[in-house]
Amino acid sequence: MALVQQVYSRPSVSNQITPSLPSLHFTTTDGVHYVRRLHGRERLSAAQMQHCAGYGQIIAIGDLELKASLTKEEFEPYARSAWMSLRHKTPWTALRTAPLECGEPNAYTFTYEKPTSGDLSLVKKWADETIFWRTESVNFAEGQQVLKETYWKPADGRYGLELHLVKNREHDRWIIMISGPHWLTDGRGMFPVIDQYYRCLQAALDGSAPTWSALPWGEEVTRLPPSAIEIIPNTGDVVAKPPPPSTLFTRPAVERIPGRPESIDARVALSKEQTKAFNFACKRHRVTATVAINSILILAELESLLRLAKEKSPEQYAQLVSQYESAEGFPLLGNIVALREFLSPYWASLTGNTGTAGIVNLGFPTYHDMAAVRKCMQLGPDGTFIKNLGPQTFWKGLCANTQKLLKEGAKATPHMYHVSANMGEDTARTILQAVIGPAGVVPSSLGNLERLDWFTPFRPSVAWQTPNTAFAVHDWHFGVRVADTPSYVVHSWDYDGELTINIQGASNYHTEKSWNTFASVLRDTIEQLLSVKAVL
Repeated sequence: MALVQQVYSRPSVSNQITPSLPSLHFTTTDGVHYVRRLHGRERLSAAQMQHCAGYGQIIAIGDLELKASLTKEEFEPYARSAWMSLRHKTPWTALRTAPLECGEPNAYTFTYEKPTSGDLSLVKKWADETIFWRTESVNFAEGQQVLKETYWKPADGRYGLELHLVKNREHDRWIIMISGPHWLTDGRGMFPVIDQYYRCLQAALDGSAPTWSALPWGEEVTRLPPSAIEIIPNTGDVVAKPPPPSTLFTRPAVERIPGRPESIDARVALSKEQTKAFNFACKRHRVTATVAINSILILAELESLLRLAKEKSPEQYAQLVSQYESAEGFPLLGNIVALREFLSPYWASLTGNTGTAGIVNLGFPTYHDMAAVRKCMQLGPDGTFIKNLGPQTFWKGLCANTQKLLKEGAKATPHMYHVSANMGEDTARTILQAVIGPAGVVPSSLGNLERLDWFTPFRPSVAWQTPNTAFAVHDWHFGVRVADTPSYVVHSWDYDGELTINIQGASNYHTEKSWNTFASVLRDTIEQLLSVKAVL
């Protein structure tokens, strides 16, 4: 779900798309340029990103070590060939976005230029414009910040995805980023494509696949995706959701800090032993890792809010303490449920394991039981935090409540996607500027990458045991660029037996003090949870 507070213009009397405008399917009049218009959620996302400093730019950054060390000049042809092969598998990565002149604001088109086997100049030109060999001197942590400054707007006319490569100065490794805007796809659409790039790179390095120039160029247009509402049936009803509690904990207003917004990050990385203990506890108490992480985030956000208020203002602190002791529910407004299971079987078979573009999900709020929260964390008379993260309070209390809420919220039908798309279409027409929100935690879990079969051959524990695998990916940074928003956008994933929680925010809404407080409280809460007494 789009997380936005809009400034609206009055919609015109006649704002219906006319038959003369581009279709929701890709069509061509010259056999070379294939065009369709953006619709619904993707159009709304494009409208938002046109008016902000890159909020929502999706990124995946890998720290890649080649088994046979290569110089840039030696490595470049393989990286380029793999990128070109990826375009043939997933042609939507080469879509170009442009404004659509139709009398409506925030209207855009996707365009794809079809190459032919007899003329591959279009593919070469596209590669020249989308591959960037960076010259900065960075380690992996620094590379994340440098590369996250890359973003673009729909009116800029850039291609769908870009490939950025920079040398890791601390190791003989390459830091590789693939990035694209949220209006093009969502995480579940993006990450299978990133996985495919690494598989194409493996094939280029070991010579096990045809070179990019030998591929049947032109036939890939059959895999250009229409608007998602064209390949999701409009069936089912709207599932009624339970009403929120009568009294909710209200977060204090967050002041905007002057200056250019930058995307900031903090990582909580569990060791293999800690991850094993965490997963064991989740299995023992029959909750998912997502449920446990969301529950931890609730406790961490509340504790950090109270700690910061206590230092800032006695009046604000007293107000928050009163709310904490009396509120019935705590809201998390940015939960996501993926709806790709509703895509037509024909389209799913056509794209296979490469995924498809489009924003194919729904957002929903959850309102967590504050009574369960208070059993996990009490306020002492001297302002200290007394935590009880044992089986009854945390696992069978707060986590059980979170799991119930996520199951209820995730109930969706194909028709609900159509409703959301139509609402997005109407809203996109009226946006003049966007202030991204809301305040607080916005959680999203990629899950266990091994179970999803993403990057499996390149996990260090696998790659170093497999002689024919050309490289290993030691670490990942997944997420989005976050700027001009008071949110804590949190992504989590389990890669090669290690759980990572990536916190992302905007420098113009989070002071150094507030940012470090939240990250520190989150780490401390996880450490306390993973104590033997708490886990068992």
